[in-house]
Amino acid sequence: SRNTKRKSPSGGWGHPAGSPSGAAGNPRSSWCPVRLSERSSGWTRSSGWWRHCCLDNYLCGAARWSCYITPDGRLLPCMPMTASPKQELFPKVQEIGLRQGLSSSYYMQFVNGRIRDLLAANAECAGCDYRYKCGGGCRASALAIDQNPMGCDRQMCMFWKNEYDARIRQAIEDAEAKWGKTEK
Repeated sequence: SRNTKRKSPSGGWGHPAGSPSGAAGNPRSSWCPVRLSERSSGWTRSSGWWRHCCLDNYLCGAARWSCYITPDGRLLPCMPMTASPKQELFPKVQEIGLRQGLSSSYYMQFVNGRIRDLLAANAECAGCDYRYKCGGGCRASALAIDQNPMGCDRQMCMFWKNEYDARIRQAIEDAEAKWGKTEK
């Protein structure tokens, strides 16, 4: 079949042409117009549909593509969760099998979490001006800091609230102005 997806202005593969909500529920897509340049034509923050798109994105894209099995057989979304107090909630593959662990277990409930779930469970993130950019940050970081898998990732709070995205963008523009833009 013909690929109906188009490249977004940011260079990543996005929604099927003409469908702003095409990525919803697609585990391969973490595309969100929030990541687009402000100068991109056609996609604006004021258009509103992007909020729905972002809310349907998975909390952790990395956990959708890989997992970590601890030495004692516990199925975790990532290695940083090994020291978490919530580690015991995740299944052991020798007890339930990998197939069930990857289909119907607490592991899958966790991995299938959406940004909308986080915002419903976390009033601080829900009220934050950066919630659609940040998406709640890393669940392992939140768990390590707040002991809550739906808590705030304080490192991401610092990144967005201190405008590091703008600082990085400015550093790139300054370097390109001084040294020229490199070809990919």
